Amino acid sequence: MSGTLYLVGVPIGHYGDMTIRALDVLKAVDVVAAEDTRKAHHLFNYFGFKPTRLVTYHAHNEHASAEGLLGWLAEGKSIAVITDAGMPCVSDPGYLVAKAVTDKGFELKVIPGVSASTTALATSGLPSQTFSFVGFLPKTAAARQKELAKWAGREETLVFYESPRRLIASLEDMITVLGANRQACVCRELTKTHEEVTRGSLESLHTDYANRKDVLGEITLIVSGHDGSVSAINTDDIQAAIADMAAKGLSAKDIRDHIATVYGMPKREVYAMVLAYQAKTSA
Repeated sequence: MSGTLYLVGVPIGHYGDMTIRALDVLKAVDVVAAEDTRKAHHLFNYFGFKPTRLVTYHAHNEHASAEGLLGWLAEGKSIAVITDAGMPCVSDPGYLVAKAVTDKGFELKVIPGVSASTTALATSGLPSQTFSFVGFLPKTAAARQKELAKWAGREETLVFYESPRRLIASLEDMITVLGANRQACVCRELTKTHEEVTRGSLESLHTDYANRKDVLGEITLIVSGHDGSVSAINTDDIQAAIADMAAKGLSAKDIRDHIATVYGMPKREVYAMVLAYQAKTSA
């Protein structure tokens, strides 16, 4: 007799978004594995019940905990995995245990719920027929610009998660790599009391948030895709972009690939400009 593991979506803010099916599962399972047991208790208290057993399951113990959950499943127990907010596996723990469960032949069921990524996408007013979920960008400017360069030429809408502490810096890097006029939408504290949605160009959004005393809350950032046109080539702009990326430690290859993508230039031509810049600055 083997048990079932449920990946259960929970609200990203407003508890009214909790589904009846999710509540039924959380009340019925033998074990609830939560990313943060304190936040889980707030959720359970709001709906007036206590789970049969509550354990911790987060990113730092995901490997070890997955093994423990498999043991309970082998005993025939049912388990629900929840994160702090939204759907497990989407920039949150859950993938490792989901893979382990399916690899071992146990039953896996998903109880869908709210996701910040799709909520923000619908809120943004930007094209949603096709989109790519990028998630969190790297913490350093050089690594962020390198990652953004991979997406610069993509025409679908892009979905990012970001820390409020890094929002302004990430917007700066997006202006450098994607262009100041890209349309975007910053969704902050979605479905919560202080929900805020700000739309505009990357440049206007950067100006807005840079002038604020504090930026708080969970942030989802939606950015429009490349419009397919070739940017007007301005040598001064290219030289400035090369200097900026070189100062941030990007390699000649990464700089070449980014410039070629954004300006629609041949890589060989751009690479020659990068090498010329390096020779000039090292002389």
